[in-house]
Amino acid sequence: LAAKYGIILANNDVYDEDKAGNGNFDHDVAGIGRVDASNIHTDSRGTGIVQILNPAGLDDDEFLMWGHDGGVEFGTENTDVPIGVDARFDRVWRVSEANASGTAVDVGSIDIRWDLTGKTPVVAADLRLLVDSDNDGTFTDETPISGATIVGGNVFEFAGVSAITNNLRFTLGTSDASATPLTTTSPTTQLVELIYYNENHVGIGTSTPDEMLTVNGTIHTKEVRVDLNVPGPDYVFEETYDLLSLSKIEAYIKANKHLPEIPSSVEMNEKGILISEMNMLLLKKIEELTLHLIEQNKLIKEQQVKIEQTQKEVELLQKEFKNK
Repeated sequence: LAAKYGIILANNDVYDEDKAGNGNFDHDVAGIGRVDASNIHTDSRGTGIVQILNPAGLDDDEFLMWGHDGGVEFGTENTDVPIGVDARFDRVWRVSEANASGTAVDVGSIDIRWDLTGKTPVVAADLRLLVDSDNDGTFTDETPISGATIVGGNVFEFAGVSAITNNLRFTLGTSDASATPLTTTSPTTQLVELIYYNENHVGIGTSTPDEMLTVNGTIHTKEVRVDLNVPGPDYVFEETYDLLSLSKIEAYIKANKHLPEIPSSVEMNEKGILISEMNMLLLKKIEELTLHLIEQNKLIKEQQVKIEQTQKEVELLQKEFKNK
């Protein structure tokens, strides 16, 4: 409950993957653990599709808890996958394997089950457990774990897993997205489950929209019309416009490694870009560049005239020298 509602615990804060610095894995949190010989819980699923059970080495004051990031529970991610995997859940889980003091422990190997009800067809041999073993936030460099078996209904199990340890991320992938797509067979159900509502915000592919519409994925459309919230940069062509000289631009680039008025790559990575604002900035730079080209063209023409005049003078001098 503390993870779900963002409550900071003064004591026994075993699960810390819900913190912003760890990625906010605060959805469907569940766990197993042992306080002492009389207080043991070795099988848990919670409200999500992941069930973990049968820890091989669970001792007193040891706990294994997990939650996910709220990503889409469909096999829509096909870029951040290792070789041999077609796609994986967009949703990612993360574990805390620690004692009551927050110190990492080892509960031994575990069995992990996935309830894939509603995501048929599923071929057990196609399923791949993906664990971010080096904790770099990606799965492309990982070795997929196979060997899933069906244990009943639409529940599939990876037995004796020792790769999932403290602070690591994991998810489920498929080696054959055609035979085991990890998605619903009902387009209507899939669409409904992909859309989240949060007060006045709508999220597609994300349960935490931060704008009126937040899309976690690629948008494919024929056309986009954007209302401008900044003026078009025709003012660049006004006589009173203060055009930076090329020497000043060169000095700015050397000092800042990007064009004046254009955000740095660090800022763009952190904050993203506003399309209308960025397009107007780029148009402004094109117009400024055009003015510089016009000015350069004038200088080139002037220099060409001088060169031609100098050439005529040289030819005249050569003739006078020959006649002497």
